[in-house]
Amino acid sequence: PLCRAAKRQMGAAVALLLELRAEADRPGGRGGVTPLFWSARHGDVASVRRLLDAEAFPLALTTASSSSGAASSQLGSSVASTVAPGAAALAGGKKLLVAKSSWGGDCPLSAVFLAPVLAPTPGRLEAMRLLAERLTPQQRSEAAAARALLAACEAGFAAYVSVLLDFRIGAQVPVPRAALFAPRTAAAAAAPMVTASAVSPVGAGLGAVAGTSLQALQRPQSSSAQRPRPTATAASAWVAAVDLAAAAAGEAGDLPETPLLVAAGRGFFDVVTLLLEKDLRTMASLNATLPSGKSALHLASERGDARLCSTLLKAQAQLDSTTFSGRSALYFAVEHAHVDV
Repeated sequence: PLCRAAKRQMGAAVALLLELRAEADRPGGRGGVTPLFWSARHGDVASVRRLLDAEAFPLALTTASSSSGAASSQLGSSVASTVAPGAAALAGGKKLLVAKSSWGGDCPLSAVFLAPVLAPTPGRLEAMRLLAERLTPQQRSEAAAARALLAACEAGFAAYVSVLLDFRIGAQVPVPRAALFAPRTAAAAAAPMVTASAVSPVGAGLGAVAGTSLQALQRPQSSSAQRPRPTATAASAWVAAVDLAAAAAGEAGDLPETPLLVAAGRGFFDVVTLLLEKDLRTMASLNATLPSGKSALHLASERGDARLCSTLLKAQAQLDSTTFSGRSALYFAVEHAHVDV
């Protein structure tokens, strides 16, 4: 009953049920969605406060989030929403069948990002603030919280991103594996070697787990056309070390993208600017790469976004870094005839 009342935005019923000692985090429906999820998605601030006071958990995972990305029909026609650019929504009978977004919809904190993504309103922003405020510093760096930040960057709503960054949500997320294999430049070769523990919290235990160092697995410096890939043995050892260290830390593993990569790959200038202004501009995240070796600068250049390229370069993004196939940001600009870039 509590979940149904929250879904239908029946604030008085939510208050009464909580007074009658209803379980605040009891999920309802096939998706295993909690009452706090629906209240946060609707921007029902009063109900969010009541549920949080009743010990509802902002990172309570839905049952659907543990499945293989199956479509959820939990968001029926009762949900009036504004679909963000790129959000998938297919009409099916009287209900709106919606596909789960790449990152959002796992928990109440990311409820607004389950497709169709909902545009920011004062109520939704305040509800998100209340949820983020209740998290401990450790919880703010957990995978579910980090996915909320990635979902906000993917949706392109700077207002959501700003709220999450104000509470340092996802700020301590380990750098993706690909970033650790990023091609090195001449300047990087001359710089002191970065240790695993300096790059990622997960890396702190790598030496003991794998018995190998980052320096042994770094690419040797050579000309950009002749840079060899890491050997299969070295790469496998490193991946296995990351997995073991992550498991030891109680995590399923590091996330494949950083917030900056997500926003830059979709051309969201306001979000990229916000990420840089909020001090998420360490060299590790600024020059982190996708598995292909593409950094945020590569993605912006490939899109032909001169303004975004300029912003990244002013933030000291590495201009001479290359992908694993040896392509630089300039190469992508020339290949796609982006003269302005």
